[in-house]
Amino acid sequence: MLAVSSPTKTFRCDDGNIQFDYPADWQPDKSAQTAVFSVDAPSTSAPDHHCSLNLDIPKLPSYAKMLLSLHMVASEYEKDLKNNQIHDAVKEEDVNLTVPDASAKRITSRGHENGKTLVDIAVILIHADRVYIFSADCDDQSCDTARRTLDTAIASLKWTK
Repeated sequence: MLAVSSPTKTFRCDDGNIQFDYPADWQPDKSAQTAVFSVDAPSTSAPDHHCSLNLDIPKLPSYAKMLLSLHMVASEYEKDLKNNQIHDAVKEEDVNLTVPDASAKRITSRGHENGKTLVDIAVILIHADRVYIFSADCDDQSCDTARRTLDTAIASLKWTK
């Protein structure tokens, strides 16, 4: 995996049992209301372009944990993406990843919103009956930055329990 060459910070969520690194110059996105973690690339690195990294840890009812599968979670993620963010999203990539102590899949989708191309690169993980969804959201011009940042987070991932 590629690494981000700039210095990194470490994010740790004890409730989520997860820790990972991200670029130190990325700033918290204060408008993100549902994400456990959300940062945006500095505007100086890509003026007029959008690039963010997010982590969601959805709360699941106990009965759902017994039925949990990577395919099911990925399918629900894609539906949610089309319903709430990129209505015309088309999946370009769907690959399984090797992540220690987790089942993992990367899905890349591309579509449009307000006349601009949007790209969503998501890594969906299942670890210890919990779902973790990393997403790097970007426009066409920021895809390489988004992918490198997401790859850095996944490569540095540590489960804290």
